[in-house]
Amino acid sequence: MKPLSRAIRVTGSYTIAKGFGEKGKLLKRQFLEELADLKDLAEFVNALRNTTYSEYLATIAPPFDPVRLGNVIRRALIELHYRLRLLIQPPSLLDAMYLRYVGRNLKTVLRGLAIKMGYQQLSEIIDLRAEELVGMRDVVIKALSSESLSEAIESLSRTMFGKAVTSAYQLYERIKDPVVFDVEIDRYVMNEMGRGLKEVKGGERKLLTHLLQPMVDGFIITGILRAKLWGLQISEINRLVGEIETTLPRTLIKSLIDANTYDDTVSMLSNVRRLRDSVSVSGSPESVIKSLESTFRNLMIERAERSYLRLGAPQTVAVATVILKEREVNNLSVIATGLSERLPPNVIIEKLT
Repeated sequence: MKPLSRAIRVTGSYTIAKGFGEKGKLLKRQFLEELADLKDLAEFVNALRNTTYSEYLATIAPPFDPVRLGNVIRRALIELHYRLRLLIQPPSLLDAMYLRYVGRNLKTVLRGLAIKMGYQQLSEIIDLRAEELVGMRDVVIKALSSESLSEAIESLSRTMFGKAVTSAYQLYERIKDPVVFDVEIDRYVMNEMGRGLKEVKGGERKLLTHLLQPMVDGFIITGILRAKLWGLQISEINRLVGEIETTLPRTLIKSLIDANTYDDTVSMLSNVRRLRDSVSVSGSPESVIKSLESTFRNLMIERAERSYLRLGAPQTVAVATVILKEREVNNLSVIATGLSERLPPNVIIEKLT
């Protein structure tokens, strides 16, 4: 990825003030619940006309569908992230976090090709605004235009995601689960975030490590569970998650990896104090993984909300602002999908974070 842009020379106080300003623009929970009670997507769009999403919603016309709405709403997050990283030096951590948007589209393309989706189908469900801002549009377009999964992997082999998608493809050929592309791409991004954290100076590195650790820990725990379901060898699981820097006890990680079966791993997790409420030994694997993902995501959001109390930590405030904006964008997408499916308001509200 080319440098996103030349950083703007500003003080930490300006960045903190910018973060507080963006936090103040976030939609209140009561408003989100009112959106969930609307009749249809047309009412949903109209209700958002007087918010910060107005300019993005103006780019699409009815009939509305939740995928297109979710994509244009996500542009608000992407552009905010892009602007915030211009205020930070060094920007490596925010740059690494930005890769998640590019990775998100690559996951969609590769999973789609794995189940024989064509160019037209895939192009209707992804949005390339994130790539346009950082000069990576051609990377995704080449993969999107591929006639087969193997051709897409070849087109990506000389990009920054090359090693990750190649490893994923080799695993996919064995296990035939497209989720392996998600895991390998996320692993690459987590490692890039770790490198970015090392460039943060002073006490902020500790604050940012604490803030982002739930994302990393969640990836490691769910990655181990998926690897057990796939029947991977211990050496393969270590390659997948063992090299990622984490504050999780190494003895715990080793025990989880060394467990004989998926059920043994879940049983161990059910005895971890902060995770036992998220792990049902009798639950389906997908429900257990989703519950864990939700637990770690909510913990990170809680930490993000408390980050605004940290004076003199501009990068921490910037990262926290991105996390909270992402939560809002995801909630709006959940509401749009729920309205489209005509779900009862209480059911939609239960899905919000």
